Amino acid sequence: MEQKDFETLQTFLHQGGSLKMLADVDEKDLGLLYRYGTQLMNYGDYEGAKRIFYLLMKIDQWNFDYFFSLGTCCHQLKEHEEAIFCFGRSGIIRIEDPRSPYFAAINYLAVGNKDYAVKSYKAAVRVSECHKDGKWDEVAVKAKQGLAQLVQEVSHD
Repeated sequence: MEQKDFETLQTFLHQGGSLKMLADVDEKDLGLLYRYGTQLMNYGDYEGAKRIFYLLMKIDQWNFDYFFSLGTCCHQLKEHEEAIFCFGRSGIIRIEDPRSPYFAAINYLAVGNKDYAVKSYKAAVRVSECHKDGKWDEVAVKAKQGLAQLVQEVSHD
């Protein structure tokens, strides 16, 4: 690959392009890999699932499910900073889903960043409450509980 081609590819990827856009990747193949990763995760093989989701994320960095699942694996493996990155990215991709900021808050707490945990819990509550159909009420309740617990801890410090 010539230098100019490499620079063009690099620019494309930096501007949000994905390998999926460049290569003729069959969606069925990606779906099969995703289901396999989910199966590994369901059986508790978070390390194996993480490798699958990482590969999928590299192929298509605009897929909510890949980032969210990768974040879940990182959380389970106590790789909290990586989980925060993944939940942040999944939250950008699908801003109407409150699970990303909720789980980011849990991981912020795990690394001792209470300020960002509060911000993330509040974001989860705001996003949840935008859905009048009650779809995310459980997430809102859990986020409010997390906020209340943090407020209580801060008042005892």
